[in-house]
Amino acid sequence: MAHQDAESRALRFGFRMSILFAAAPFAVALLTDSQLVLLEAKYGLADAFLAWLTLVAFRKIQQPPDQDYPFGYAKYEPMVNALEGLFVVGICVTALLSSLQDLVHPEDVAHRLWIVGYAALSAAACLAMWAFLRVEGRRCGSELLRADAKVWMIDGALSLGTCAAFAACEVLSRTRWAWVNPYADPLLAILLALGLLPEAYGLLKENALELLDASPGRDVYEKAAALLEEHRARHGLAHAQNLRLRKAGRRLFVSAAFPDASEKTAAELADIRKRMEEDLRKVFPDVEPHLYFDRAAAQTT
Repeated sequence: MAHQDAESRALRFGFRMSILFAAAPFAVALLTDSQLVLLEAKYGLADAFLAWLTLVAFRKIQQPPDQDYPFGYAKYEPMVNALEGLFVVGICVTALLSSLQDLVHPEDVAHRLWIVGYAALSAAACLAMWAFLRVEGRRCGSELLRADAKVWMIDGALSLGTCAAFAACEVLSRTRWAWVNPYADPLLAILLALGLLPEAYGLLKENALELLDASPGRDVYEKAAALLEEHRARHGLAHAQNLRLRKAGRRLFVSAAFPDASEKTAAELADIRKRMEEDLRKVFPDVEPHLYFDRAAAQTT
């Protein structure tokens, strides 16, 4: 419960900060006609919307299964995280297209020092939010906070790139290389968008796989299999059949069947199941185990 309260506070704080940071870059982009700042503004607007979705998802995943959602709301978490990745991919693609157009028809950017000052403040605040949410995400075991931290990290990288780019342009404007400046803004926007695409695509892919019930990875599978095998050998059970794992956000679902356990009493099997579940939760705190001890279950699980 303490971790849930801390996670809720961190998500609400992130939402308030995202609203604050959504409006400022649009004003700067309108004043300066900068594609780089416009990319940051679009990203900030998407971030505010996604922060609201994250809060909705957090409330949903705390609810128990019901008649409409008999398997619970765990998939709300990867759904929102996948949407975050999809939004960022879309923003990067549109930034690439508009920046390519500006390369063909270059225009110099006005008020470069305003952009440098704004971007420096924005970068400091975004990276501070990234560090805060990253620490809280690890402490609470929250995929939502970790995904939100990635979004702030990308926003901070955008601001850092913007600050460095326009500081360099201001210096170049006083040299014989001033002719480069009209091309610098769209070119840097293209480079930043290309740099952000792999991170955004990774976020989208990872969570889309969870929505499709893909295996959570070989290392997770091997840890669960080794733990169950240890209990199987200790209690003289047959080898586990149909060991299946899937992940939905922070929740890991483990299903396994142990056939030919008829020589054990119901009380003994209940105790074995309890011990297995306890040890699974020591390794995977948010695991939801489904363990069966009969031949029919082994054939159908």
